[in-house]
Amino acid sequence: HLPLKILSLDNIILNEKNNNLFLGFYFGILLLFLIYNMILSFFLKEKLYLYYALYLFFLLITNGTTKGVTFSVLWPDYPLLNQFSYLYAAITLIFMVLFIMDLLDTKVKLPKYSKIFHLFILIFSIVCFLVFYNRVLSVLLLQFSTTIFTLFLLWFGLKSYLIRRDKLSLFFVCVWTVYI
Repeated sequence: HLPLKILSLDNIILNEKNNNLFLGFYFGILLLFLIYNMILSFFLKEKLYLYYALYLFFLLITNGTTKGVTFSVLWPDYPLLNQFSYLYAAITLIFMVLFIMDLLDTKVKLPKYSKIFHLFILIFSIVCFLVFYNRVLSVLLLQFSTTIFTLFLLWFGLKSYLIRRDKLSLFFVCVWTVYI
């Protein structure tokens, strides 16, 4: 038994229009955040905002590639670039790690856990190189390491809050839980 739905052409067009409207709002909000953080990075000269802006940029590219937006808008003449969505996802995660390390100040507050963050940067960098040589292995490594990284961030945030009683760590845990 398969769920089968037969729609009229008008319903298909309406569904596609609603989907594109939602994607437009989503990409527009991310683009505004990106521009805002680039301006903050330029004027305040802090790496935190630059890391977040680069994270948002690659998040836009990753999501746009999986939704087919980048092919129609950014590179319609280069369909080969759509095959690198795993590369874009790995780069997104690298900047996410750098942003979280800088946000929670892991090098100062919990330096021994900083090495684990660097390990994840190494793993995601390996995924970037594997995309060109063994796509299946890169996908498996990316999925496995992303799952572990997600759980590690939740554990790290809780541990950071319990050790340091830092309100930023508690806020991070709450936001990360909603994000998951």
